[in-house]
Amino acid sequence: MRPLANEDLMDGERVIAHYERSWFSESFAIGLSAFLAIGAVAIAIIWNAYALLMLVPASLFILAAVIEHKSVSYFLTDKRVIVRQGIFSKHINGIPYCKIQNLHLRKSAIQNLLDIGTIWVDVAGRPDVEMHLTYLKDPEAAQRLILENMDKDREGSP
Repeated sequence: MRPLANEDLMDGERVIAHYERSWFSESFAIGLSAFLAIGAVAIAIIWNAYALLMLVPASLFILAAVIEHKSVSYFLTDKRVIVRQGIFSKHINGIPYCKIQNLHLRKSAIQNLLDIGTIWVDVAGRPDVEMHLTYLKDPEAAQRLILENMDKDREGSP
């Protein structure tokens, strides 16, 4: 887990939860890549070594899946929801609890069995601004925590 740097936080802000993406989304790419790699080796053994060239795209798929997984982190602070993206570069998007209009929790049937899902955060007055916290493990707990902080923020507002 990569922590959020102090310079990424507002004055007096503290992180109360940190979430990483579940491997669910990347596991499909890794599984397909492993299938391609095994097939390439089998074909190379039977016919010729040129089939080993299939290992290159399979390896790239696996690398891309790992980079995708490691490049996104989610943070809940006492003031806002933050998405941090990037491995070599950094992009931080934060939405204060007072600006959140609505939360949507989405889970497919398979995701429901695996207890992972996506939380969509809608921003008040801006239909084009949304935040997606994708492939969260136990998304209901994260949703509850966001709702609790939204309530605290609204109680503290004049």
